[in-house]
Formats: sequence, structure tokens, C-alpha cells
Amino acid sequence: MLDWIRAYVAKHGYAPTHQEIADGMEVSKTAVVAHIANLIRGGALERRKGVRARAIALPGAESIGLDDAVRVAGGACGVCSKKIVRQLRKLPRRG
Repeated sequence: MLDWIRAYVAKHGYAPTHQEIADGMEVSKTAVVAHIANLIRGGALERRKGVRARAIALPGAESIGLDDAVRVAGGACGVCSKKIVRQLRKLPRRG
């Protein structure tokens, strides 16, 4: 399950919901909740405080602000940086 979550985050840029994990792995949501609790206890995942949906996070995953991301994207070609900024604006905000 951890590998599936890592792949999802790499593809989408944000964590999956429990239901998305259940659907993607073809297991019950109850099984997902139990397994995620074990992964959190073991330190393989973290739970973001103050967040209900998509509250799991990979430890050590650094989040950067939009301003920093735009500055990095500015080094890319004009068309690429515009696409990157559009995608970044779609990401859920961290509280």
C-alpha cells in the first residue's frame, strides 16, 4: 500500500483519499484505514494536523509555497513555466 501511495503522490502531487486507495488497490476502505494507521504508527506515513481529506503525508516530503515554486518555474522555458504554475495553483493548500 505504501508503494501505491508513493506512486499516487508522484503522479498527482498530493495524497490520495482513503476511498481512492481502496478503489485503486481493490480492497475495502476499512482495510485501508487499518493499514494506514499501522503505517503511521510505524513512521512510514504522517497524518497532517488540521486536515480531514487527504491528510496522509510521506515523511520528509517538503512542501514549498507557491511563490517559491513560481521562482523555480521561472527558470524553465516560458511555456513550461506557465504550465507548471497552472498545475501548482490546482494543488490543495496546506493549512
